[in-house]
Amino acid sequence: MKGKLFLVILNPVEGEQTRQELIRAGWDVDVETDDHGAAYDFIMRERPDILVIDLNHQPAAARKVARSIRMEKGYENLSIVFVGGTLDERELAKAEIKGALFASHQELPRVLDQFAQ
Repeated sequence: MKGKLFLVILNPVEGEQTRQELIRAGWDVDVETDDHGAAYDFIMRERPDILVIDLNHQPAAARKVARSIRMEKGYENLSIVFVGGTLDERELAKAEIKGALFASHQELPRVLDQFAQ
């Protein structure tokens, strides 16, 4: 197992497809496909090694989850990878979430490999 990651993607079909791809790549994956608030609660309870957030669906709420997590004590350095999104959304996320990484859906497994344990 490469590590534990949490995937936030507000599209159940895409979420399950991405989850399965990441499991095949060797990751322990939990996913939230319905609610950014539920994602926040899960992350606070189950602290993953990496947080992967999709920017294709409700990007403002996705960025808010990342900002909120980073403000929590002990989560300041949680690795966050944003996936997808428009150029404008990626630029906003880059400005708001220092140290976050960005990937396309195709690049995601390769980008995550740098965090493998």
